[in-house]
Amino acid sequence: WPSEFAAGMRQACEVLGAEGVELIGGDVSAAEAISITITAVGELDSKARPIVRNAAQPGDQLYIAGRLPGTSGTALNRLLDSRTQQEPYLEHVPGQHAQPDEDELARALEAHFMPTPPLELGPALAAAGHRIAGIDVSDGLVRDATRIAEASGVDMVLDEAAIERMAAQLGQAWALQSAEARHNVLYGGEEFNLLFTVPAGTELPQLPGVSTVRIGEVTQLNQAGRQSGIYLEGQRLDENLGFDHYSTDKP
Repeated sequence: WPSEFAAGMRQACEVLGAEGVELIGGDVSAAEAISITITAVGELDSKARPIVRNAAQPGDQLYIAGRLPGTSGTALNRLLDSRTQQEPYLEHVPGQHAQPDEDELARALEAHFMPTPPLELGPALAAAGHRIAGIDVSDGLVRDATRIAEASGVDMVLDEAAIERMAAQLGQAWALQSAEARHNVLYGGEEFNLLFTVPAGTELPQLPGVSTVRIGEVTQLNQAGRQSGIYLEGQRLDENLGFDHYSTDKP
């Protein structure tokens, strides 16, 4: 099993185009459960500007790069449904799911366990020298956007049309009701997309196979001293609906 795991790690690096990555072993011990911790170490080009969370300013545009948001979360729901034959674990989202067939299960397994993060875009943005705030979307679009907003002391307003387009695409691809599709776009995690802000008018690098979509704008805090938030159609979104690493209420 360890040899197969190491081979899978190497294959993932090759498939994602992570050139120059070396897997250098580590500490191995015995336990009742498998626990794997990975530390990635690298260097930033001396002329590149790092991508941090606290660089967003009012007027900046918010983008997401990678695959369709909500894909991984939707796939996870299908996998859980196939095991439990019960309602989705997102109890506040209405809807019934039919038992998936083998092809659907294979599709869900690939979508959830084999994400394709846009690794080339981060270095390309950094090399361009623009003022950029960014984060990878692992805990849900709203929750991770909130982290940028809080670090930068700003609010963000999502573009309703962009969210609706993505929800419609997700719903069509996975046969979801509109409410569930919209929820998964906003709160589904483990896409490992790149969520970032840049000043308005910034020309973004065009990379083959990397989809980049404008989904909102950075704004001033509505009220001084108030916690930063993410808004859609005038309503503040609840970032707690995304994945919480410290919650004891897990699916």
